[in-house]
Amino acid sequence: MFDIATYHANWNTSTTTDSHAIVKSILLCLWAFVGVESAAVSTGMVKNPKRTVPLATMLGTALAGIIYIAATQVIAGMFPASVMASSGAPFAISTSTILGGWAAPLVSAFTAFACLTSLGSWMMLVGQAGVRAANDGNFPKIYGEIDKNGIPKKGLLLAAVKMTALMILITIMNSSGGKASDLFGELTGIAVLLTMLPYFYSCVDLIRFEGFNIRNSVSLICSVLGCAFCFIALMGASSFELSGTFIVSLIILMFYGRKMHQRQNNDSENNTVEAL
Repeated sequence: MFDIATYHANWNTSTTTDSHAIVKSILLCLWAFVGVESAAVSTGMVKNPKRTVPLATMLGTALAGIIYIAATQVIAGMFPASVMASSGAPFAISTSTILGGWAAPLVSAFTAFACLTSLGSWMMLVGQAGVRAANDGNFPKIYGEIDKNGIPKKGLLLAAVKMTALMILITIMNSSGGKASDLFGELTGIAVLLTMLPYFYSCVDLIRFEGFNIRNSVSLICSVLGCAFCFIALMGASSFELSGTFIVSLIILMFYGRKMHQRQNNDSENNTVEAL
């Protein structure tokens, strides 16, 4: 059961100080909450989106955070970190210790069911994100093509091909002696750092939108804290993650700048035609 000595030993298993370990772990923590705004992407497919989307974003994130933090803290006091790291099903093991061996298969089945049900919403999100980006002119038009049922089949197929190629790369690396977990960690770190850019600009834009006054003090404080959190996340990144993020950002900016230039030219041509 729960042992305070085990919990204390698991608090910091790295060779660094507590403060440095916390900064390093922020990227991994943020990976669990990347996409909290995802519900807003599917507003066109949700009933009563003005009420449903904010509830799903705020309450869903808060509920998931409370459950996972509570569960992981309990597990941290039950088993050594090395045991949990080598285990493929830490929640099933901890549940079987508390309730008995019969609970482990039940928890594993429930976890698999949760993954399968979330896959449907995730595929809907991926498809709608591609459609939105294509309609805005930031993705190729093929991502915005939908069938008679409103499903972007071609966009989903392209996303599936890219994800399959990534999984093959991870499998090859794992079979060749490398650690797939290391590659996954680097990829998640880069993905989180890329999301930090729009998050940071959103915080800055909220300050500009709300303005500096006492009435909007809560929004101002949240925006400043959000900006500071983004900088702390950058501090915890490795040199490889920062380099990868910089390279990907340059590629994105290059294509985005080209697209914006084409859009401005088209707008100027349309204005000229209307003037004539």
